[in-house]
Amino acid sequence: MTHFPARTRRLVGLLACVIPLAACGSEYTLPTDGSAERGNTAPVPITNIRGRVLDLLTGAPVAGARIEASGATTATSAADGSYNLQSVQLNIALVVATRAGYDSTSTLLPLTGGDRILNFSLRQSVSATIGR
Repeated sequence: MTHFPARTRRLVGLLACVIPLAACGSEYTLPTDGSAERGNTAPVPITNIRGRVLDLLTGAPVAGARIEASGATTATSAADGSYNLQSVQLNIALVVATRAGYDSTSTLLPLTGGDRILNFSLRQSVSATIGR
Protein backbone atom coordinates (compact mmCIF):
# COMPACT_ATOMS: atom_id res chain seq x y z
CA MET A 1 0.00 0.00 0.00
CA THR A 2 1.28 3.45 -0.88
CA HIS A 3 1.66 5.88 1.97
CA PHE A 4 1.09 9.53 1.19
CA PRO A 5 2.76 12.37 3.07
CA ALA A 6 0.86 13.75 6.05
CA ARG A 7 0.40 17.03 4.18
CA THR A 8 -1.47 15.25 1.36
CA ARG A 9 -3.66 13.34 3.83
CA ARG A 10 -4.50 16.58 5.69
CA LEU A 11 -5.38 18.31 2.40
CA VAL A 12 -7.75 15.52 1.41
CA GLY A 13 -9.38 15.59 4.85
CA LEU A 14 -9.72 19.36 4.74
CA LEU A 15 -11.29 19.29 1.28
CA ALA A 16 -13.77 16.66 2.38
CA CYS A 17 -14.82 18.81 5.36
CA VAL A 18 -14.75 22.26 3.80
CA ILE A 19 -16.25 21.79 0.36
CA PRO A 20 -19.96 21.15 0.78
CA LEU A 21 -21.75 18.59 -1.33
CA ALA A 22 -24.11 21.37 -2.39
CA ALA A 23 -21.28 22.81 -4.48
CA CYS A 24 -21.94 19.98 -6.92
CA GLY A 25 -25.32 21.42 -7.88
CA SER A 26 -28.66 22.16 -6.31
CA GLU A 27 -29.98 18.65 -6.96
CA TYR A 28 -27.45 17.26 -4.45
CA THR A 29 -28.20 19.45 -1.44
CA LEU A 30 -28.49 17.76 1.91
CA PRO A 31 -31.87 17.77 3.65
CA THR A 32 -32.46 20.50 6.24
CA ASP A 33 -35.49 18.91 7.89
CA GLY A 34 -33.46 16.68 10.20
CA SER A 35 -34.08 13.54 8.15
CA ALA A 36 -30.34 12.97 7.78
CA GLU A 37 -30.05 12.60 11.54
CA ARG A 38 -32.84 9.99 11.46
CA GLY A 39 -30.91 7.88 8.93
CA ASN A 40 -32.99 8.89 5.90
CA THR A 41 -30.08 10.03 3.75
CA ALA A 42 -30.22 10.03 -0.02
CA PRO A 43 -27.66 8.01 -1.98
CA VAL A 44 -24.38 9.85 -2.50
CA PRO A 45 -23.96 10.83 -6.16
CA ILE A 46 -20.98 9.18 -7.84
CA THR A 47 -19.01 9.32 -11.06
CA ASN A 48 -16.20 7.43 -12.80
CA ILE A 49 -12.75 8.73 -13.73
CA ARG A 50 -10.80 7.04 -16.51
CA GLY A 51 -7.70 7.78 -18.52
CA ARG A 52 -4.18 6.67 -19.33
CA VAL A 53 -0.82 6.86 -17.60
CA LEU A 54 2.11 7.57 -19.93
CA ASP A 55 5.86 8.09 -19.58
CA LEU A 56 6.53 11.84 -19.86
CA LEU A 57 9.62 11.51 -22.06
CA THR A 58 8.80 8.54 -24.29
CA GLY A 59 4.99 8.63 -24.35
CA ALA A 60 5.00 4.88 -23.68
CA PRO A 61 2.21 3.44 -21.53
CA VAL A 62 3.06 2.94 -17.85
CA ALA A 63 1.61 -0.33 -16.59
CA GLY A 64 1.14 -1.00 -12.89
CA ALA A 65 0.70 2.62 -11.83
CA ARG A 66 -1.58 3.12 -8.85
CA ILE A 67 -4.24 5.80 -9.24
CA GLU A 68 -6.10 6.91 -6.13
CA ALA A 69 -8.97 9.39 -5.73
CA SER A 70 -9.15 11.16 -2.37
CA GLY A 71 -7.69 8.20 -0.53
CA ALA A 72 -10.83 6.10 -1.07
CA THR A 73 -11.02 4.67 -4.59
CA THR A 74 -8.05 3.01 -6.29
CA ALA A 75 -7.19 1.48 -9.65
CA THR A 76 -4.07 0.09 -11.32
CA SER A 77 -3.10 0.95 -14.89
CA ALA A 78 -3.18 -1.88 -17.43
CA ALA A 79 -0.47 -2.79 -19.96
CA ASP A 80 -1.75 -0.04 -22.30
CA GLY A 81 -1.63 2.50 -19.45
CA SER A 82 -5.41 2.71 -19.12
CA TYR A 83 -7.21 2.87 -15.78
CA ASN A 84 -10.78 3.26 -14.56
CA LEU A 85 -11.68 4.59 -11.12
CA GLN A 86 -15.28 3.60 -10.43
CA SER A 87 -17.81 4.99 -7.98
CA VAL A 88 -15.95 8.16 -6.98
CA GLN A 89 -18.11 10.49 -4.86
CA LEU A 90 -18.96 13.83 -6.44
CA ASN A 91 -17.08 16.76 -4.94
CA ILE A 92 -13.48 17.73 -5.52
CA ALA A 93 -11.14 14.76 -5.67
CA LEU A 94 -7.40 14.73 -5.15
CA VAL A 95 -6.32 12.18 -7.77
CA VAL A 96 -2.79 10.82 -7.34
CA ALA A 97 -0.80 8.60 -9.71
CA THR A 98 2.23 6.69 -8.37
CA ARG A 99 4.55 4.03 -9.76
CA ALA A 100 7.91 2.72 -8.56
CA GLY A 101 10.69 4.39 -10.53
CA TYR A 102 8.56 7.47 -11.28
CA ASP A 103 7.80 10.70 -9.47
CA SER A 104 4.21 10.75 -8.25
CA THR A 105 1.88 13.41 -9.54
CA SER A 106 -1.50 14.69 -8.36
CA THR A 107 -4.37 16.80 -9.60
CA LEU A 108 -7.34 18.40 -7.87
CA LEU A 109 -10.32 17.48 -10.03
CA PRO A 110 -13.80 19.00 -9.56
CA LEU A 111 -16.42 16.28 -9.99
CA THR A 112 -19.83 17.70 -10.78
CA GLY A 113 -21.44 14.84 -12.66
CA GLY A 114 -20.76 12.72 -15.69
CA ASP A 115 -17.71 10.56 -16.25
CA ARG A 116 -14.36 12.35 -16.40
CA ILE A 117 -11.19 11.66 -18.38
CA LEU A 118 -7.88 12.39 -16.67
CA ASN A 119 -4.55 11.41 -18.25
CA PHE A 120 -1.25 11.40 -16.37
CA SER A 121 2.31 11.79 -17.65
CA LEU A 122 4.83 10.44 -15.15
CA ARG A 123 8.47 11.49 -15.10
CA GLN A 124 11.08 8.89 -14.25
CA SER A 125 12.57 9.63 -10.85
CA VAL A 126 16.17 10.77 -10.59
CA SER A 127 17.17 7.64 -8.67
CA ALA A 128 15.72 5.45 -11.45
CA THR A 129 17.61 7.27 -14.21
CA ILE A 130 20.96 7.31 -12.33
CA GLY A 131 20.93 3.52 -12.08
CA ARG A 132 20.92 3.10 -15.87
